[in-house]
Amino acid sequence: MISLLACKEKNLKPDYGTEYQAIFTTAGHVMFGKIEKIEPTYVLIKDVYITQSRVDPNTKETTNFLVNRTQQSHKPGATYLNPANIAMIEPIAADSEVAKLIKEAKGKDKDKPPEKK
Repeated sequence: MISLLACKEKNLKPDYGTEYQAIFTTAGHVMFGKIEKIEPTYVLIKDVYITQSRVDPNTKETTNFLVNRTQQSHKPGATYLNPANIAMIEPIAADSEVAKLIKEAKGKDKDKPPEKK
């Protein structure tokens, strides 16, 4: 957490060398997103994805997939975390399975028709 603390004190955006980061919370949750800003009282994360599971009722097989948080019912455009609630941050390699799943999820978002207002 040295980089997070250093950025917090200097108001910098950390450079993890990758487009997305995995953020592990002290509560045991994991999210994948782009850390945009670190302030003393919050860390701003955009384009956030979380894992969800679906169980096939016939086979009982569990399938995990990524969901962009903007698809949730309250459609958050960003996530703000208290820095004290972040246990660890890791870069997501562009050729990793998570990066591939994010790319697939983004493609599915583009295929959806625009919402009616």
